[in-house]
Amino acid sequence: MIVCTTATLSHVPYAMEMAKSLRKHISNVKIVLGLVEEEVPNAVSSSVLFDQIILAKNLSIPNFNRFMFKLTVPLSQNSIKAQLLHHLFETDRSADIVVYVDCFTYFCGPIPEAIHMLDHYPIVVTPHLIDVHFTDAYEREMSLLNDGTFFGGFIALKRSDEAKDFLLWWSDKLNRDIRDPYASNFFDQKWLNFANVFFNAGILRHSGYQVGFWNFYEQSREIESQSNNSIMLKGGPLRLMNFGNENNNFDLHLDSLSERQSMRMQILRNHYQTNINSHDSYGLRQHAVWSYGSYQSGEKIADEARIKFRDLHHDHVPANPFELSNRQIMSTSKGADHA
Repeated sequence: MIVCTTATLSHVPYAMEMAKSLRKHISNVKIVLGLVEEEVPNAVSSSVLFDQIILAKNLSIPNFNRFMFKLTVPLSQNSIKAQLLHHLFETDRSADIVVYVDCFTYFCGPIPEAIHMLDHYPIVVTPHLIDVHFTDAYEREMSLLNDGTFFGGFIALKRSDEAKDFLLWWSDKLNRDIRDPYASNFFDQKWLNFANVFFNAGILRHSGYQVGFWNFYEQSREIESQSNNSIMLKGGPLRLMNFGNENNNFDLHLDSLSERQSMRMQILRNHYQTNINSHDSYGLRQHAVWSYGSYQSGEKIADEARIKFRDLHHDHVPANPFELSNRQIMSTSKGADHA
């Protein structure tokens, strides 16, 4: 089995903790990091936690420089996952099962439920929410309608023609223009709404998979007991915790929990944060400079320039927009825009 993730340099400490927690619970697994940088620095290549590191530019993404120029850091990590999964199936013939988890995932146990589902489905996805809610969760549910029904930070696949077709389809969508009318960083997972419509995808409705700020208020996800080796929720054992904290949402949503549940989640988060700090002796989270954050001249790429570029027709821009400048991108004539 292969477990893979994606990260920029500043997110590598999180990927390291994911890998370390995975090794604790699952043996005989190959761990692959898809690194969204121009090169692999010594701080990463020297790590024993990854069996393989693959640069995004080596994933055969069409028009790679144009593709990457459109993306912010979060979008870049999310938009290459389909190509990474496809690449692993194509290049490692021994891989019958490949699982993607995002870099903020922490393994609290093995994942037998997901593996068992692959006996019956070539693709396994998990929804953001599994409990039925009414008005108390309306705003949260509206937000997830924007971001997608299924969580893009976990997907399991079994080698099959169906899985290959799915990855080719998903890659095609993610390789296209990143023009999102809802302005979300989760462009990738919106397409998963079609996963069990167009393909034979199984839906893993298990309370212990990818518990995060978007769902830890659900009753089935409430922590009932914990020991050194396992954590039990009301709905079953906790398998994967997700400590993604975009816009401080993890901290903010702790207020929605009971005092007891909030305290237990804070203990888990504090333990996780201590582990992350131990992986960051190089100060990557604070000081890493993203390879694709600047033009070749050294000028920082403005977000406005990326947004503008997404709307330009490729016939009117060079193969490598990193050779340009913010002024050149922003002053592109209207004739170069999409009609």
